[in-house]
Amino acid sequence: MTKKMLMALVVFLLIAGLLYGLVIRPWFLWWGATNEEIYGTWPGDDIIPGMKTENTRAITINAKPSEIWPWLMQMGQGRGGLYSYDWLENLIGLDIHSANNIIPEFQNLDVGERIWMAPKEKFDGKAYDTVGLIESNRALVLITPGYVQTATNSNISGNGIWSFILSPVDEHTTRLIIRGRSVEDQGFFETLVLHFAEPIHFIMERKMMLGIKERAEQTYGS
Repeated sequence: MTKKMLMALVVFLLIAGLLYGLVIRPWFLWWGATNEEIYGTWPGDDIIPGMKTENTRAITINAKPSEIWPWLMQMGQGRGGLYSYDWLENLIGLDIHSANNIIPEFQNLDVGERIWMAPKEKFDGKAYDTVGLIESNRALVLITPGYVQTATNSNISGNGIWSFILSPVDEHTTRLIIRGRSVEDQGFFETLVLHFAEPIHFIMERKMMLGIKERAEQTYGS
């Protein structure tokens, strides 16, 4: 490689890095969300202190909160699924099968209950989130496993939250807001992994949001 080619490569990487950091990454971290939703305070934000990373995404659903809520309540492996790309999740053995109907037996959750994201025997039995907060037809907040003591429940610890918020717009329209927050300190290697994983998580979560929207709107005939 000549010196000129090397310099061109360096310039390209610098421009690509700036474009990713200033345009692409903010777009998918805050996909669909308004400034009020991004900077607003939502149920569950105070469950774990010292959050260091955050993303907030949102989508408009033509249904009432009470018509969306059952789809959130039944999420999980061995339950109603995650409404995303099942075939991708099952490539790594998650055994996810997203339901197209509301399942009555999965409509009750309690704080402290585990929601599995893969079969219990997979990933050393750690592929689960714990229910940290439930406000019916309003907020379902899941806590990712970790070491930080929660501010609201002495029996649950975690490294982050995954919040599902239903914010009414009018009588027949709702904003579904999904917020992810983490307390993890990011070293150099962890930062590289994070930047690799973020776009993948966005692709799967965006599909989840669209999946919930499609199911709620079809079910209630909006």
